[in-house]
Amino acid sequence: GEIEDYNGKMEIIPSDSASVTISSSGNALPDFQVTTITGLLEAGESLESELVIVYGVEVVGGDDWPADNENADILVSDDDSSNTIVLRVDRQTDLDGGTAPTGVYDIQGICGQFSSDDPNSGYQLQPRGFSDFLTPDPNFVTIAEARQAADGASVTTRGFITTPPFSFSRTDYSLQD
Repeated sequence: GEIEDYNGKMEIIPSDSASVTISSSGNALPDFQVTTITGLLEAGESLESELVIVYGVEVVGGDDWPADNENADILVSDDDSSNTIVLRVDRQTDLDGGTAPTGVYDIQGICGQFSSDDPNSGYQLQPRGFSDFLTPDPNFVTIAEARQAADGASVTTRGFITTPPFSFSRTDYSLQD
């Protein structure tokens, strides 16, 4: 097939169905890569077209949940709206016409891209169906909830430990959501 750029995403367009060869099927899918909204925005190109999971997501804006046979671009965040990404609800899934998830949830799906301007922007989280919306583990609070805890409170959360390059101090580590 021919390689084509479609709004920032490389696609292979077969010339016809006879030019497609299935070399194997029924293989296990790769593990989901744990990331954050910030991680998707900063490293979207390296995660593009891969399975990802983001914990503690909630709707913060964008389109309404789509009616039957409609698409929608819904804004979601995992850090109290400091960073948002488009949750692309595609009408070719079982999501359109259904009941919108509410509250905070964990979401898995495919890291997609749609940007006609900048080839390093426009990353999206694309759930494959309702089964990609997961009930959060009640043993963890979101980073946003942890920020609201009283001084001295004990919380259990999850995120990524980061440190500046070449830092050897025990106090330079931080938890990134």
